[in-house]
Amino acid sequence: MVEEQSDQEDSLFSKLQASGFLGNTKLNVGTALACYLAQQGADVNYANHRGKSPLDLVSDGSIALLIQNFSQKYREQHDSFESSTTTSSLRRVHTTPNTMTNLSVPKVVAPSE
Repeated sequence: MVEEQSDQEDSLFSKLQASGFLGNTKLNVGTALACYLAQQGADVNYANHRGKSPLDLVSDGSIALLIQNFSQKYREQHDSFESSTTTSSLRRVHTTPNTMTNLSVPKVVAPSE
């Protein structure tokens, strides 16, 4: 699993490098943040209380699409691996004043006897 993730990260990095996008320092910060979140399994489409998502930090549409596709594939692979060993439930938590967030909290499935 770790080896696959490393290959995916290298693949994403090589695609970004080939695009020539990594040479533009001003635009790198938003892309770097979105890439990092995608590689950590975050939902890059999830908007905060201001309606902004990590993809809003990426100004190049083709790079945003690349990150979005990577994130979706990574999450699908991770979810299929996790679903064989755990289940999850939603839990509501207060995140900022007057807002609620649904968190997916994993529960380890114990073997039944």
